[in-house]
Amino acid sequence: MKKAFLTALIAAFTLFTATPSFASAEFEYQVDYFETTGGGSNFSDDFNDGVPNPAWFPIFGTVIEAGGVVTLTNPGFVMPLPGYPSITMERSDLFLYYPMKYNGLGDFVGESTWVPILPEGPGGFYCMGSDNKVDDLNREYLMIGVANLSNIVARNLIGQGASGGLQILKLRLSYEYSGSEYGGGLFVEAEQYPFDPEDVTGNIVLRLAFTDATDEFLASFSLDGGSTFLTPFAPMVSSLPYGGNWMLSADPMEPTACDDGLDNDGDGYIDWNGGPLGEPADPGCGEATDESEKSPTLICDDGIDNDGDGKIDYPEDPNCANPWWKSEAPWVNPCGLGAELALLMPPLMWLWRRRK
Repeated sequence: MKKAFLTALIAAFTLFTATPSFASAEFEYQVDYFETTGGGSNFSDDFNDGVPNPAWFPIFGTVIEAGGVVTLTNPGFVMPLPGYPSITMERSDLFLYYPMKYNGLGDFVGESTWVPILPEGPGGFYCMGSDNKVDDLNREYLMIGVANLSNIVARNLIGQGASGGLQILKLRLSYEYSGSEYGGGLFVEAEQYPFDPEDVTGNIVLRLAFTDATDEFLASFSLDGGSTFLTPFAPMVSSLPYGGNWMLSADPMEPTACDDGLDNDGDGYIDWNGGPLGEPADPGCGEATDESEKSPTLICDDGIDNDGDGKIDYPEDPNCANPWWKSEAPWVNPCGLGAELALLMPPLMWLWRRRK
């Protein structure tokens, strides 16, 4: 039963797999302690014995237990963020198979304590109530984490008014899953709470608490080792008739060059659909998932010095009037001006003589 369940879980995640050209910066996040209480059973792990508890199952990436912590690090498993193919993740996850949590068995809480290693680049680490089966078709993930988001990822996940940077992120993903195929219907509920590194005075504690009477998850966090908790987020309504599990995850995220809100090739054009301030779309981007704003089909936007003058593409090459220009070579009239001047000389001479 356990083997079949894990096989199905891995198959579900593998459906999200892509093979983009992607290499994230090195990442290393450490969990010092995990505990779940209520809901019919309790479980805790201080990661002090150097060997993962059999209840844990590393799904993706690299997971190492040593020195009193479990470390989620790279290399991870490269995949697109579900529902956002232009955002690539490199995941390392630790999945808690047991104990399952079921609706109707009372309130329960999951709490993970992380060493305060803050993400310097896009991505972060999360505590998830994962793979909650709402019914025969729909699944969902509920999570709270520490994230460093780019502006474009923040806007995609949270909304146009969201900003990037270091933040506590609350996120719920709902999607259709038929047992072997990933479907549509992705729904995202997200909120952010920006903070400064100076606010962190101890270990970071991430908590998800389920209230059985209302079927609500409440996300909260502590930046001082658990002495005080903040709860700035609205509850997430969730139905768990079939139960759910817990997951510890590190997910560095990078948007593609054609969906990151930046003018990566310096031509004044941005992304597949234009820039955040109304800049025109880059002609080198066919779609959001393209990894470069350059295009091999555009002579003045292909990243090549086609005429050997040491200058490449628009706007560096003065012979390129725009990225769509057909050649980097200097413009030359193949006919010359001799014949045209010969035809004009007689009438010009006639006019000159009349004025005399």
